[in-house]
Formats: sequence, C-alpha cells, structure tokens
Amino acid sequence: MGVARAEESALNKEGFWTVGRGDPTSRACLASVPSADGGVFILQGDAGAVSFAVGAKSSMRRGKQGELVIDGSRFPFELELNAKRDFFFQIGTLDERAVAALKLAQGIEVLLEGRSVFSGEVASTGVENAVEAVVACSKGEKGWWGEGAVQATATAIPGSDAILNKEGVWSITVADGSVCVAQAQIDKRVFMQFLGANGGVGLAFGAVSGRLPKGRAGRVDAGGYAFDFAPSYNDDDAYMTSADMLDETALAILRRANRLKITVDRKALVETPVAGSGYPEILDAVAACSLGKSGWWGKGSKAP
Repeated sequence: MGVARAEESALNKEGFWTVGRGDPTSRACLASVPSADGGVFILQGDAGAVSFAVGAKSSMRRGKQGELVIDGSRFPFELELNAKRDFFFQIGTLDERAVAALKLAQGIEVLLEGRSVFSGEVASTGVENAVEAVVACSKGEKGWWGEGAVQATATAIPGSDAILNKEGVWSITVADGSVCVAQAQIDKRVFMQFLGANGGVGLAFGAVSGRLPKGRAGRVDAGGYAFDFAPSYNDDDAYMTSADMLDETALAILRRANRLKITVDRKALVETPVAGSGYPEILDAVAACSLGKSGWWGKGSKAP
C-alpha cells in the first residue's frame, strides 16, 4: 500500500487529502493526508470497506496492537509493520462506528502499543468528503478523484455447456455422482465455486491458468462481517478448497453479502459484487442438489 500516485489521484478542494486509485489496474482506492512531522495517515477503500495505514519518517516501535483515537473515542486494532518499521497497515477493516466517527473528526491520533505515531487536526481538511470519496472510488465510481477502482464481476464460465441459473451467471453440475458444484467466473484469472455435499456447503477457487496465491489463512469479508477458513490446495496449487465445510455462522455471513472479498494470508484473491447474480439463492440450490433434489440444474446428486 502507498500514497496514490498523482496521475491516478486528485487533491480535495480544501487542499489536504489526496484521493485516488493509485494505479489504472487497482481494485482499491487510497485517501492520504500528511502530518506536520512528515508522517502520513492513509485510508484504504476496498469494495466499500475502509481500513487505514500509517507511515512515519523514522522507525516505529515494534508491536501488534494499536488504537485509533478519534476525538477521544478509542478503536483498538491489530496491525502489521513492514521490515523497516516505518509503515504499518491495519489488519481487518474499520467498523461502521469508527467510519462514522472519522467523517466528523476534529482530531485523529494513532497509538502503537500506547505510543503516539500519528497525530493531526483534521477539522478543516475536508475529512468527511475524503472518507466518502475513498468509499465511492473503491466501488468503481467516478468523481473529482478521477476513475474508480477496477471492479470484478461474477460471470458465467466462457464456453461452458452447463445449465445456468436464470440470471445466466451460476451453473450447477454434479461431480463424481455425489458432490454438486456451483460455479461462476470472477475475472480472467479466477473462478469461484460452492461445493455441496450431503446438504453442507464448502468453498473453492480455481485459477483459469497458472497458480493461486498460496497461504495458510483464508478469510471471507462480506458486508462488514467476516469469517476465517483453512485453505487446502491440490498438487499444482491451481485449485483451492476450504478444508472444512462452512458452519452455520459462515453461511449466515455469506447470505448477508452484496459483495465478497476473499484473502489468503491477507493478500487479495477475489473481490466481487454478487448481488443480482442469483446469490445467495445459489447456496440453497447447491445444498438441495447435494441432497439429491432436482431443480433448474437438472437431477441432483446420488446422495448416500
């Protein structure tokens, strides 16, 4: 993460916040404001969710815990420092209360293990407009900041003769007689699947070509809620499944989502809107198929 480059960003009318996508291929947007001591506070908008980062002129103390202090209100967070310890980013995203506080902020302070690493008055900087701009930009919207972030959208798999749902996006096929596979292509790199078996639902991703990013910790962010999963890879790392079927909490989170973001070891794998694609109905459909029920997909699996 870094400050948005000049050719893909713009300064707000107050002359303090620089907002933009930073790169023509970026799927996130940044809003940054400098401090008097040469540091920088950065907001990152990613599919409408907001997180932040802090850069400093010199090395910061080591640590994993921090607090974002907005006009006396404290919001604890976890962080990850870079090797030089002059930059860190928040792990996860800010909740709705923190984002609302940011919009009305008079002053912002960031503490790392109790020590201040950024402090600034933002009352007259246009902070509310900057927050709203980075969110809109991250959803692909154009504005005074320029073009919005690149948006990935679920589509049908090109060349597939599988039966599609009425929206023309998701297909369901029966694999090995007992597993139902709901599938859609997210972009030119990755396709996404929900795997139905005995009424349960698992998660899977495949590379259209090459390999998937490999890691030990998967995470799904969906509409302000999130859950973790353990990735399991095939031999050539081109296909990944959740090691376990999704529990009721994970499924409830998935059902709430209009957009999904999946990361592996905090690196983005997939980020896509799913509203209007026949989602979350596809979750019920693939579960029903796995129980042997017939539907728009044809015959269900041969459930034991």
